[in-house]
Amino acid sequence: MKNTLVKVLMLVGVLLYTTIANATLITLDDLQGSSFRYQNLPVYTEAGFQVSVSCTNCINVISTTNASANFTNMTGAIGWGANGRFLETWNSSAIFTLSAISGENFNFLGFDMGWYNNNNQNASWEVISLDSANNPLIKQNVLGKGSVNFAMLGVSAVQFRNLSGFSSFDNLRVASSLQSTSVPEPATLTIFGLALFGFAARRLIK
Repeated sequence: MKNTLVKVLMLVGVLLYTTIANATLITLDDLQGSSFRYQNLPVYTEAGFQVSVSCTNCINVISTTNASANFTNMTGAIGWGANGRFLETWNSSAIFTLSAISGENFNFLGFDMGWYNNNNQNASWEVISLDSANNPLIKQNVLGKGSVNFAMLGVSAVQFRNLSGFSSFDNLRVASSLQSTSVPEPATLTIFGLALFGFAARRLIK
């Protein structure tokens, strides 16, 4: 019976590891710029993905959590998950597009979002997934701050458009669509593991 309990715990550990290992985190920390704000984002690449922006007569901005002479409270953005560099815009005409450099489809799993310099105000983003012909698949409007999860699976690209204020985002979470699309979230796996643990423990007591 003890062997059964050990096997259950090992299974839960493997499932948790698989969930974490399958996700790729795009931190945006390699964005260029020596000051708090650096304007006009070029195409940014990281971990096999690229972020570009379509913007006519407007400004898109690269920000940092580091304090500066003019913005001493920049570290407030750390409260919603920002670290190092992140992207912000106050213009709803700026559309950021995330895609795989290889052109392959991928799964978009989430990101962190918030206000550019504090953790008190909510950000607001329109998030749209696209197929290979740039047709919209799923559209979600999200309001709030902190980590936001998505289940946009097998997409060719994902677009982000600011809906209000100084909305910002960081830490994009993606995965290959060639992997299983039914990977449970860590919280789900934890509940599942506890249930198995309880079942095994009950059998052991008997």
